[in-house]
Amino acid sequence: MLFGKSIKDFAVNTINSQVTTKIIVSGGIDFSVFSNFPYVSVELNKVRVKDTFGSEADLLYAEKVSVLINLWNLFNGTNTISRIAIQDGSLSVKVNKSGKANYLIFKDAANGPSKSIHITQLLLRKIELDYDDKYNVQHYTGVIKDIKLSGDFASTQFDLKLQGAFFARHILINNTDYATNKDLEFDGGIRIDMNTGEYKINKTTLSVNSSAFNISVMLKNQTQNMQIDLFINGA
Repeated sequence: MLFGKSIKDFAVNTINSQVTTKIIVSGGIDFSVFSNFPYVSVELNKVRVKDTFGSEADLLYAEKVSVLINLWNLFNGTNTISRIAIQDGSLSVKVNKSGKANYLIFKDAANGPSKSIHITQLLLRKIELDYDDKYNVQHYTGVIKDIKLSGDFASTQFDLKLQGAFFARHILINNTDYATNKDLEFDGGIRIDMNTGEYKINKTTLSVNSSAFNISVMLKNQTQNMQIDLFINGA
């Protein structure tokens, strides 16, 4: 199918042109019009994304990564990757002691963000998470059951909407474990300012083992640690 091949080529070539690391697809690439309608879906099977620390370690492994492109935009000639769904895999996020992160895989665009990649929604399902931040002394491990994140990820300041469920094995901050083997569900938003390193969680409902709370959090990167202001009320 010529149409399907051109969309597959567009998705793969666009992603490869915008990243600084290796993306290995060992299980083939499929194309579907109907699985995520009204989005056409390019499905990459058995995907490995290498981290940016120069090792052979994986930042991400996924059995399936679906790249979604709005069907109507195709007919208008405005091909844009706007949604990505990742499922059945593992995510290993690391920040070293000097504050360098292994997940900054996209190239800095000299003339602004790429018009071909403008991600506004990221879906994660059944992903083992290991987040190890040595700079801020934080370590989270668990399973992302089903999480949807929506926002203008190309911006340095944006509102991130998040909804989903996470099984926390450990949430360690400054060597204090705040959640051991807990089922967490959340629905709310975060105001993100990449320029100042501030993350403000507002109007978010957090359920811990089915007990609901309203939370408000201000996180701010300091020179050597993370300042956290946390407010919790019963829902």
